[in-house]
Amino acid sequence: MDYEIKAIFYEDDGVFVATSESIPGLTLEAATKAEMVEAAMEVVPVLLSHELEAHRALHINLVFSGPQSATQPACVFEEARMAAYA
Repeated sequence: MDYEIKAIFYEDDGVFVATSESIPGLTLEAATKAEMVEAAMEVVPVLLSHELEAHRALHINLVFSGPQSATQPACVFEEARMAAYA
């Protein structure tokens, strides 16, 4: 399955806030991209545990936007593990 998470940087607050239309209940906040990826690694497998139990690979595209967001790493979850790469 393919899922997308959109992380927007709010300069006034100094944080990224991420949500996803395809992952119900997902809302994450982090100060850096690395922290956002780490938070997603913890939360997404829990929210999508039914997909992991069915032995499906989860392809997560974590899209960053805002003034501090030049790259868009892609993320892949397999059996509750995630790899992020630019």
